[in-house]
Amino acid sequence: MDCVPKPIQFCHHLRFLFFQIFIGIPKLQQRREILETVTKDIKISDDVDFGDLASSTPGYTGADLASLVQHAVYNAGSGHGFQQVNHHSISCFI
Repeated sequence: MDCVPKPIQFCHHLRFLFFQIFIGIPKLQQRREILETVTKDIKISDDVDFGDLASSTPGYTGADLASLVQHAVYNAGSGHGFQQVNHHSISCFI
């Protein structure tokens, strides 16, 4: 009896392998672009400096930045009526 799997059996088992893809941490300019993208449909105050926020978030991924903005939006909307998201409401979650 042969212990080596037949080619068709080997290919059948390949579909169960999982692959990991590493996407690096965004650099300063990329974090700025991510912040601008995730806030494009949100009322943002004129005092928000995306460059300053991007420089304050080294090591943050795109998901981290999106979560940061979501918390700021929730915080701004938790008062009476929805207010604009300002620089402080975002930076207090960093």
